[in-house]
Amino acid sequence: MKRFIIFWSVVSLFGMLFFSIASANQDIKLQTESKSSLQLTIKEAAAKALLQNPTLSAFSLEKRVKEAQTLQAGLRPNPHLEIEVDDAAGSGQFTGFDHSEITVQLGQLIELGGKRAARVNASRISEKLADWDYNGKRLDVLTEVNKTFIEVLRTQHKVSLSEDLIKLGNQFYDAVSERVRTGKVAPIQKVKAGVVLSTFKLETKKSKMMLEQYRRKLSSTWGSIEPDFLSVVGNLFEISPVPPLEMLNQKISETPYVQRWKTLEDRRKAILELEQAKRTP
Repeated sequence: MKRFIIFWSVVSLFGMLFFSIASANQDIKLQTESKSSLQLTIKEAAAKALLQNPTLSAFSLEKRVKEAQTLQAGLRPNPHLEIEVDDAAGSGQFTGFDHSEITVQLGQLIELGGKRAARVNASRISEKLADWDYNGKRLDVLTEVNKTFIEVLRTQHKVSLSEDLIKLGNQFYDAVSERVRTGKVAPIQKVKAGVVLSTFKLETKKSKMMLEQYRRKLSSTWGSIEPDFLSVVGNLFEISPVPPLEMLNQKISETPYVQRWKTLEDRRKAILELEQAKRTP
């Protein structure tokens, strides 16, 4: 009986030990996942901004409105129905609607002179113009994300350097204090070391305040009031090579801003053609 009790006691002990190890591993896994989720890459920041930027959402809605207007422009005019009743207010046996004359007319407007085609063309170009506006705003948002992300990354690095300076300042202050205590240097040197240390602490405080401002600014690109990340991840000192001038000129001509001006000129011509088509009865 004693052996049986001892056996189950050992089994229970190993079970509790196994459960504790499993729980600890799970906690470490959750902490690792939580820590990684608080780190933000430039691709993640860009994706969040494209999905949740309030201004970009408004431009996307404008695109859908233009698409609906293009569909509406392609529809033929609605037919019209006219009903005319004569002799409804007769006298004697002709009183009421039994002996009245009812005329029903069904009409359909037929557009001539290419009005419908011109209207659809003008609407499609307006839709294309809305696309360029959206793409331009999208590029603006991505540019803002990149600029602010770099500022966050730069300020993070500055805060890290400032904290290292505080450590060095503390070591320097302790060393000077010891030399003052042993009479190797004048007490004024300790005061100077304290001033240097205070300067390092003040600069670190300023850098942390700037970092918080940039973090909030980056979060605002996807409509968040409070930052939902702890830090950003990236290589601040990685510099990409500058493309050739010919490639840059080609890229500039392909930007939404340049394409928008070309489409705007097409829209003016389309509106002129539509107005000319309206002259035809």
